[in-house]
Amino acid sequence: MFNRNSLGFGVLIGILMPVLVYGLLYGGLMLYKQLSGTIPNFDETLLQLASPVINLFIIRYYFVTKKYDDTGRGLLLVTFIYVIAYFVIN
Repeated sequence: MFNRNSLGFGVLIGILMPVLVYGLLYGGLMLYKQLSGTIPNFDETLLQLASPVINLFIIRYYFVTKKYDDTGRGLLLVTFIYVIAYFVIN
């Protein structure tokens, strides 16, 4: 399933994985908030910056282990766009 070497596939993975990680982290914080009854002292902008970190591990997997340059380039492109958008927005 993840054995495709195409730029579009890399872009798709690069978009979906940070969104998934952000959702999981945000959901975990909301669950903690409900269970403990306290408000966690956590800035949401840190979640926005930490979400694309998962792409770095996937980029390394596709560049080094699989030798799929096109997929790795797509991931790298989306990761750069995420980081630039973060700094422009915040």
